[in-house]
Amino acid sequence: GRLKPTITTPRYKPPLPAIRLGSPERHGSQTRYGTLLVWFMRALSLLWMLQGLLHWTAILNADDDGRAALETMSSLGIAAVAFFSVIDFVAAVGLWLATSWGGVVWLVAVAAQCLTTVMLPGFFSNDLVTTAAGLALMIGYFLLIYQAARENAPYV
Repeated sequence: GRLKPTITTPRYKPPLPAIRLGSPERHGSQTRYGTLLVWFMRALSLLWMLQGLLHWTAILNADDDGRAALETMSSLGIAAVAFFSVIDFVAAVGLWLATSWGGVVWLVAVAAQCLTTVMLPGFFSNDLVTTAAGLALMIGYFLLIYQAARENAPYV
């Protein structure tokens, strides 16, 4: 007789969903790092909004003689004020919305602040405190992102 070809098919595994609704089972005492990350980003948003407003005061305020504060600055200082007055607000909006681009813009702003403390000593009122705080916030941000990603990984 005739031999029938045997076809073996691998066991069917349904694909993972592109969007998972809900969260994995967890006990009440476990931390939800995704929620902590959103709150952290919102707090940073408020801080960076305030910082952007402070940069705008340098643009809009005048001294007792009626001269704008920018008139006494170097061209590099003027560029830094203009840069930070815009990027701080963009970062604040992105952080408030808890978007990935908001985190990236904020990281660029913090890196620019650290670079500015080297290039323009005295630009910020407390250069060392500003740099240390920025680096500490960056470390906290990266730790929260890492923990939130581990929390949402399907098979960790």
